Amino acid sequence: MTVQKTSTHKKFNLPKLALGAIVLLFSAQQANAISFNGSFQASQEEISHHKSQISNMARIVKKCLSENYDYHVSFYRRHGISPYYGSNSAFSRRSYSSKKSYLRSLGLNPALLSKMSSTSCVGLASKCYERAFKQTGQTAVWNRIKKYAGRNDWDGSAIVEAYRSLGWHVMLWNP
Repeated sequence: MTVQKTSTHKKFNLPKLALGAIVLLFSAQQANAISFNGSFQASQEEISHHKSQISNMARIVKKCLSENYDYHVSFYRRHGISPYYGSNSAFSRRSYSSKKSYLRSLGLNPALLSKMSSTSCVGLASKCYERAFKQTGQTAVWNRIKKYAGRNDWDGSAIVEAYRSLGWHVMLWNP
């Protein structure tokens, strides 16, 4: 297997990516219940504060996604491999020593493993939205969303359900 040292990545339209990253658009519609462990409900005061912070949150999420994307591209260009691997990938299920052996088999320095991490679309979106919730004075709301997500094995649908309780409307965006 040959590892390419060049990238074919193109720069995405980050404002659109930030708003579409977890395919949510704000609206006043409430959620239709799906079967989840527990429930998440936001108060009218939380919904109102959240709505007032949407623009700030989009800016914070955009910056976070941009930083992660830039780090990915920079790391890939330097090392020929992404710093991120899927949390449910075959690579993530390998033991630490097996991962190092695999990197070695690709002609890469096994020490790179210490700079790599597993993630997922839910993980990346949650990381960036956690930052946004906290920076806009919604830490308590985020902590409840995290607890709810954890009770539901971090299923993205449960997180979306919590966002819907805050007044978000979900639309599928699959570029």
